[in-house]
Amino acid sequence: MKDVVTFLRRHVHRRLEQRGIEVPDAEVERLVSFDAIPMPGDEGPTGAANPNAQTLARFEVSFRQGDVVVGLNANDGEMLSWTFAKLAEGDGPPPSVSAALALSIEAAQPPAGAVLVHSGYEDMGGRPVFVAQWAHHHEQILVERDFIRVLVSGASGRVFAVHRRWHTVDAAATER
Repeated sequence: MKDVVTFLRRHVHRRLEQRGIEVPDAEVERLVSFDAIPMPGDEGPTGAANPNAQTLARFEVSFRQGDVVVGLNANDGEMLSWTFAKLAEGDGPPPSVSAALALSIEAAQPPAGAVLVHSGYEDMGGRPVFVAQWAHHHEQILVERDFIRVLVSGASGRVFAVHRRWHTVDAAATER
């Protein structure tokens, strides 16, 4: 787990540097805390008998300005989802549907095989939220449970959540 926390802190530090924000490592450690959240059933197979054993770990990242919930793939560190509710706050006019869709596409970066199945405003908790969702199609066949969903705040005009469940289809004939 220590390696994952180190990876996350480095990732946060790099992202800040990419935006021109100089923050000492000690300040990142002070401002950002990582807590592993054990979930029942997430333990996975372990032990020397299974060399390919995997363990699912969920982390919550907390900032002083608000909480960011991030889901990472434990195998390669790929970001699966993030939600930063603070970005949804605001009182501006909602962006147009085309502008909100453009923001969603930029945040989602849908790969080949992505088909937009829903885009439009919905009322969530009394606030307008633009929802864009893509489904995964492989050779014109729906890949079940694969999707990308982006939420854009109608109050702030910013993306505040991206959820992605996507995998490469192995079409080789194998025993399943």
